[in-house]
Amino acid sequence: MSHPLNPSTATHADFTIGYCSNVPPPPPNAHPKWTRLFAAAIALFKALGEDSSMARNNLQTFDTPAADKNAQYFAWDFVYRTIVRPVPLRQTKRGESKPTRTPSGHRITNLIKELHRPRRSVSLSRR
Repeated sequence: MSHPLNPSTATHADFTIGYCSNVPPPPPNAHPKWTRLFAAAIALFKALGEDSSMARNNLQTFDTPAADKNAQYFAWDFVYRTIVRPVPLRQTKRGESKPTRTPSGHRITNLIKELHRPRRSVSLSRR
């Protein structure tokens, strides 16, 4: 992106739209598998941000605590901070570098699988 978004004034929707519309092209020597995975991560980030369960959060600034702390929000935040724009490490009191705390990758993976699982039609009539 040419102009970084200000988290104090830009909304969650601004971050989703702004980043997805300004994704830099992959390097010319990037492996095709990496290119596909990165494109899939961006598509996932966009889909999570556009989901109806993000409606209240999308109106808030990025720095404001989420109005609706649902699984969709945590998945959006996880994808943004770990894949789309990794969060820098923070320094502990002892000078060690540690990543900022995010929800369990296992929980996020299960949510993503659930979102993409084909739905079975259920018949209520007995045969």
